[in-house]
Order: sequence, then C-alpha cells, then structure tokens
Amino acid sequence: PIKSPLMTAIWEQALDDIAQGKRDAGKFVDDQVRTVTLLVEHAKKSVPDSFVKVSESTTKYDCPECDQPLFRRKSTNGSGFFWGCSSYPECSVTFPDNKGIPGKSRKEQKKTGKGCPECEDGELIERVVKNGKKQGSQFIGCSKYPECKFTEFLS
Repeated sequence: PIKSPLMTAIWEQALDDIAQGKRDAGKFVDDQVRTVTLLVEHAKKSVPDSFVKVSESTTKYDCPECDQPLFRRKSTNGSGFFWGCSSYPECSVTFPDNKGIPGKSRKEQKKTGKGCPECEDGELIERVVKNGKKQGSQFIGCSKYPECKFTEFLS
C-alpha cells in the first residue's frame, strides 16, 4: 500500500491541505507513523518462518564469503534448521545446522578417499545425522546422494 498510486495521491492531497492551512501537520505525521507501524507489523507476520531469526545467537557467526552475520533459519520443508547468510539473495552461502551452530558445508566435509561400492561413481564422505533417533551419529555416505543412497554408520 505504501507504494500504491492511491496512497501517493492521498498523501499529496494531505500535504496540499497542510500547505493551505486546512490540515494540521502534526496530526498528519502521527497518522503516517500509525499507518507505517501497522504495515510493518503486518509484514513481520507475513514473512516466512524460514527467514525469521531463531535467536540472538545467530549473529555470533559470520559468512566466510562476505563477512555478514549468519542466521539460523527454519527449513521450508520442515526438516529442521540450517544457517544462511543474512545478505541473501546477494550471498547464498548456507551451512547445515549442527546442534545450534553452523556445521561444515558440503565442500568442507571430510572425504574418505574411497569410492562408493554401490554406484561406483561417487566418493564416500563422512557425514552426521541431522534428525531422528540417531541424530549426531557419524556415517559415511555417497557424494552422489540423492541419486545414490549408500550409507554406512561409523562405530
């Protein structure tokens, strides 16, 4: 509504009325503050959960690409949380959530140097279970996931 031609016309008319002494400038400003406050509150309610900061601890970690804070965000598919750069969409760096702190990006995951025995095309990578009964457990999985679903838990 703030950018609408109708809103602009209303404000212009009000400003003309103020200039001609037909309207009080202070009341106009108060009305605009109330209007903008309501619009901001409405906007806050309509922001997807995935873009809402979860806690103040989200500012403890900086993006390695652009030095802006990382925010812990709720995954849109409901599978948990992830960490994303606060300057998104300009910077699209993300990290998995590792018990409330940014985990290793796929680039940083430890490669085992072994090929996948199932698809024979991927490489085995050490990973950590993100959710469920085995959350936090380490396993190796194929780098070609989701095409190849080979996994093996580490003792």
